[in-house]
Amino acid sequence: MKNLILTTIIASALCLASAFTVHAAENVTLPTFDVTINGITVENEYREYPFIVYNDITYIPMTYYDCRYLGLITDWENRTKTLSIEMQNITCTYRDYVGARQNNPNSTAGISDFNIVVNGKEINNKAEEYPLLIFRDVTYFPLTWRFAHDEFGWEYSFTQKNGLVITSYNYHPKTVEIPDSAGFAAFDGEYYYYNATKDGKNVVCRASASDFNAGEIIFELPESPMTHGANFINSCDGIYIEYATGWSATSYTEHYRKINSDGTLTEEIPDKYLYSKHGSTIIKIRNEKITVEAYSASFQVPFTIKYIIDGKEIQAEIPENLAIGVKINGKAFDYNRIAREDLIKIHGDKIYFLAYEYGKENETSDIYVIDTKTGKSERLIENAEGAFHVYTGWDNKAEADSTMIIFGHSGNILRYSEKTDEIVTVKNTRDSSLVLEGVSGKSKIYTAQKSFYGDRTIVSRFDCYASGTGSINQTILDTATGTYITFTDGLMAIYTHGESADDSIRTAVVGMHNGNDVCLLTSDVCSGFFARNGYLTYSMSGNITTVSLK
Repeated sequence: MKNLILTTIIASALCLASAFTVHAAENVTLPTFDVTINGITVENEYREYPFIVYNDITYIPMTYYDCRYLGLITDWENRTKTLSIEMQNITCTYRDYVGARQNNPNSTAGISDFNIVVNGKEINNKAEEYPLLIFRDVTYFPLTWRFAHDEFGWEYSFTQKNGLVITSYNYHPKTVEIPDSAGFAAFDGEYYYYNATKDGKNVVCRASASDFNAGEIIFELPESPMTHGANFINSCDGIYIEYATGWSATSYTEHYRKINSDGTLTEEIPDKYLYSKHGSTIIKIRNEKITVEAYSASFQVPFTIKYIIDGKEIQAEIPENLAIGVKINGKAFDYNRIAREDLIKIHGDKIYFLAYEYGKENETSDIYVIDTKTGKSERLIENAEGAFHVYTGWDNKAEADSTMIIFGHSGNILRYSEKTDEIVTVKNTRDSSLVLEGVSGKSKIYTAQKSFYGDRTIVSRFDCYASGTGSINQTILDTATGTYITFTDGLMAIYTHGESADDSIRTAVVGMHNGNDVCLLTSDVCSGFFARNGYLTYSMSGNITTVSLK
């Protein structure tokens, strides 16, 4: 029985048997015990690609999604007839592959006759005691200790009661089927909040994680041509819903409601808020200690910045003719790429903002800092061309020094330290077609470079930025598929507009959440990201999916 403990593997969607030769048929059977992977019990009786047993060893089908669900990526090189299997930081939601026909408990499979490379190591399948098999034109991999444990680091156990139980090292997305749910959703670890349509009306519902069927309506959205559903916003003091009312795209109003712990809603504004009307603009951001409001009466006059700290309202002393925004050589920057509310940052007892002198020729925006104790401001960094992020680095944590990562419009990445007043170019791309966005983690910086034309997106990770001692540049996504970038609670989500079999990573969620670095790469196409209390929630094919980031 000890060989039965041997477990599962996975790889990518595989080649037809006609692409290579197979040896004579070998007898295989369906498992007579339960098989559970990452908490999901596999239904083998009607599965199109069931788990099978050969010589008392369990074999796993190396379908595209089975592989990625267990953290494996496979690649088939047709010229050399080579299958490569590699453990990577990849995931996806579970697919059950349920078919219409019932599987025969006894069947036959062929032994594959092609080159095999596992984590860079060549495998001689002819000499293997438990070789790779071909069953229903899909490659099957043996779940031996050597592969499952040593090569892929999976945890597994086998008992008469529970059968074979396998847990992989990667993130495990969980699809939640809540009746009537539609559109975006949120999860706080205890309750799901989601859009639904009931009796012809658009509503927001709440359901306990312990009882999905007991969902209740907590808000009925008003009827108007611009009211299609609610978005969920994670604020420092709770979850908010956002929705629009009005009659056209040029005549509408944004509304915000805070969801209280008892499920009731109150009209409040979340910690990031932008309001524009008839040329005036109000930008509000806040954290647990400071609330900042930047106000402009029209496009032609400078901004006024006020903030509330310790219950006292103070108007900052800022230079005249200063407008919050981005300009490069006198040309305004596209706010579709950097939202205005992201141009103001609060860090410690300081407020940072990106602005330019209105009316000045060939002006390029600068980064300014406000000391909230005195209300005075000063220009901190000249010629800042793009978004910036502020955090406390490793080696200067004791001094509470603010360290900035600045993203230039040309794709350059700069690091600035207030302690040393030094600016270091970390990456110089010299590619003006790429716009850079990014987030900072505890010890990493993640960036997304997206071309102006939307035909290329590059996501990179840089290690050891916070200490300023150096960096490791790793490209984690480089795709020609169109992408969309959003930000949620310290995380940057990059997801594709459509599926492409050539892209093993179709969605990337990177950054820092609850003090932990997050790098979630999935083969799923997702949308509507929401992060709170260690959980990431998103929509995939109309279903609600959650991932524990703890």
